Amino acid sequence: MLDRLSHAIAARAHTPLIVILLLAGAAILWRFSAYELPGGFLDLRWHYDVDTARAAMTAYGAAGRARYLEFLVLDTVFPWVYGAAFALLLSRAGGVLFPTGSPWRRVNLLPLMTLLADSVENACLYRMLTCYPDFSDFVATLGGHATTLKHLTLLITALLLCAGGILWLKRRLTRARR
Repeated sequence: MLDRLSHAIAARAHTPLIVILLLAGAAILWRFSAYELPGGFLDLRWHYDVDTARAAMTAYGAAGRARYLEFLVLDTVFPWVYGAAFALLLSRAGGVLFPTGSPWRRVNLLPLMTLLADSVENACLYRMLTCYPDFSDFVATLGGHATTLKHLTLLITALLLCAGGILWLKRRLTRARR
């Protein structure tokens, strides 16, 4: 099943689609810049615990929590856009980094884990924002761990994309010299 999914993603890794997704992601990031909260957004931290989440929800106040909910509308779409773009880009990078038939070519599934973690994080944040002052320690803990997993998988994705880009460029330059 994972092989079929990985191959289906790789089969769609065409430059026009990647460019469209990257432009859509850039547009969403540009819209994100309009949002500010005192103390910042929890999902931009590497990790948060129950006490940090509770303190943030209190510090936001009713208006800040409402503003965060507006932000979450965009942040619900954004993981799908960057997840798809990174999966397609990793399909390309995997073709450079790993030989044909290698199980490591399934690295293009890593952004799907990021998408899942980001979606869980958003669901937890939605629950915390809409149920305040009622507060679930479980939801805050789950949200904090989902945030950490999201950032960790994004970091690994970025490193793999850089490695693939460097190796691709090296091969292009080597071919150009011949």
